[in-house]
Amino acid sequence: MRRPPSRRSIAALARSRWILLLVVAVAATFARALAGGYVYDDLQLVVANADLRGEHGAWAVVAAPLWGPGFPHWRPLTQVLLSLGHGIGGAAGIHALALLAHLAAVWLVFALTEGLTGRKGAAFGAALLFGVHPAQVESVAWCAALNDVLWGSFALAALLRHAKTRARGEPGPAWGTVACFALALAAKETALVVPLLVGWFDVAGAGASPRALGWRYARFLVVLVPWYVARVLVFGDAFAGFDRGPTLDPGDRSALGLAAEVCGRLVGVLAWPFAPHALRPVPMAATAPLFAVVAAVVAAAPLALLWRRARVPAFGVGVVVLVLSVHAANPRGLGEYPVADRYLYLAVAGASLAAVPALVATRFGTVSVTAVILACAWTSARAVQAWADQATFVRTQLAAHDDARVRYMEGQLALEAAPPDLDAAERALRRADELAAARRLGGEEARQRLQADIATGLAWCAFVREAAVPVPDFRAPAARFAAILRAHETVAPAHVGLAACLAELGDRAEAERHLRRALELDPGNAAARHNLVRLRRLPR
Repeated sequence: MRRPPSRRSIAALARSRWILLLVVAVAATFARALAGGYVYDDLQLVVANADLRGEHGAWAVVAAPLWGPGFPHWRPLTQVLLSLGHGIGGAAGIHALALLAHLAAVWLVFALTEGLTGRKGAAFGAALLFGVHPAQVESVAWCAALNDVLWGSFALAALLRHAKTRARGEPGPAWGTVACFALALAAKETALVVPLLVGWFDVAGAGASPRALGWRYARFLVVLVPWYVARVLVFGDAFAGFDRGPTLDPGDRSALGLAAEVCGRLVGVLAWPFAPHALRPVPMAATAPLFAVVAAVVAAAPLALLWRRARVPAFGVGVVVLVLSVHAANPRGLGEYPVADRYLYLAVAGASLAAVPALVATRFGTVSVTAVILACAWTSARAVQAWADQATFVRTQLAAHDDARVRYMEGQLALEAAPPDLDAAERALRRADELAAARRLGGEEARQRLQADIATGLAWCAFVREAAVPVPDFRAPAARFAAILRAHETVAPAHVGLAACLAELGDRAEAERHLRRALELDPGNAAARHNLVRLRRLPR
């Protein structure tokens, strides 16, 4: 006679059904991301990156800084998985890894919320909102943002492992938590917040004092010390690369004012995510003090909630505050687009944990949460399409904001079309130059480099026009490329353009020198490589 199923097995079956429904819903929302191509920074980070493509050996995939020695980004786990995904299936391979990591993170949010609240329905709602929130589109659908899905997933794994350790009455952090921290840190430097999140869990989630466990927190040093030493070796200085990156121009703000405004704007995106946009510019002038007020209110919320003994909401809001604070604490890492959806990946988990369990316990809470989740899923499914290819990305971003860098990309697309649309390319590039002339949050260095790229695009337009006349004279385009290189010698496309002009003018030795220099600056430059081969094959 068959024994009836136990309560534990029935609960496990019900739980597995909740998780299966979660996976299906989130996967369906982001399914179109798998067909997306390389977009925006992907072209430089992956397609043109000889280190990630393995051309310099397997060790270079791990040891080289992600964006080169001029930026403070060394992310070995991200670099390995970008290389692996690219080798397996190009952009589709990387998108598949990102979606799998995101689905794992959704399950982790479900398990963490269930452990804190003891309610599967609340856990399901929090995990589903986290999974389909429009702020996650950028991280899941953009190859270059794989690091955000990875570090966020391992940070959640560290919190879940710590929560289970404390639930058994054991002191923490356990070594499993430390191992998850190590993996998160290998994905992105922002994971430095994980020990703070673990400590905040002890204060808010577990209601304990981390002071009594202070010596246990020293276990994180087992990861931090080797990680710092490795960075010193990679970057070759005691600052471990953290002093590198663009010099920002905060405009009329103080550093603290800029950080508060950035955090406030990110909170705004988190609370109203129904207009996703990849390149949100922040005005140079401090025109929005309201955002600083928003940041201050949110920062005070966890303590106010703890005072009211609302520990789960306090823990969730605290996650938001800590993640955004670490992001804004590094001005060099902000760049000219500091309000990006991908920076909210883990913050969405905190917001979902803070809001959903409390709302579903109210009379109309379940209905309101369901409506928000459906609106988020619909918005995300539509927003994924913007990352399909470079042309779609440019068109979508320009529909939201007239931006210099996007106009430059529009001009490049028109120039690289077959046949080139030179009129459209020149219109877009001239508009980009007008916009770039204004002051930029990214600083003077970034502005000048963008203007050099724009000037190079215009010089290429002149070259193509000259090549179309019956008796071309390439001296004028050559002079334009040479002028660009006198001001900005590191612009590889300008070296390629000058080499093309010199080859037409008969100076093959000088043309070859410029092509070699272009490959030194950009080893993945296909045009330089192709032209160098053609030049060598020409009869002497």
